[in-house]
Amino acid sequence: MNKTDEPLIHPDTLSCKFDGEPSYADFVSRHEFINSTGIYVTPMHFYNICRKFKESSETAAEFVENYEEKYADLPVEKINLQGTFKYEMTDVCISGIDRNSEDVYPNIWEIVDALGCAYYAQRKALDEKNEMINELISEMRQKQLAAMPSSGIKA
Repeated sequence: MNKTDEPLIHPDTLSCKFDGEPSYADFVSRHEFINSTGIYVTPMHFYNICRKFKESSETAAEFVENYEEKYADLPVEKINLQGTFKYEMTDVCISGIDRNSEDVYPNIWEIVDALGCAYYAQRKALDEKNEMINELISEMRQKQLAAMPSSGIKA
């Protein structure tokens, strides 16, 4: 569990404004999960966590409280962070300067989250395009077969 009162990911940062963030009925948001457990999860992995929640008989609060002990697939990796992470404010993928208010400076959790959300959005768009391409290819094959009288397929 996150033992601090301060949220790891603040509600006014870039990743919290991500339009493609999936939400799941009767469960906490991904950011609430991260802030409560202290475990970072991407939007793609959060889907699996929500599935586990639905299969459990616990309330959302109980599930979140017990997640690391009872539901994590493997022991949760813990990495001590040392040193200083430096970035340029003009790198909008990291700083969120184009979407965050002027007085918001993201912490490392929020930076990782912004990158995870950007990857999720790109992956989702790519999957949708691949699905559309596969449908078009299937339609074209059907039309080609229909154009061949020996195939017995009608358009």
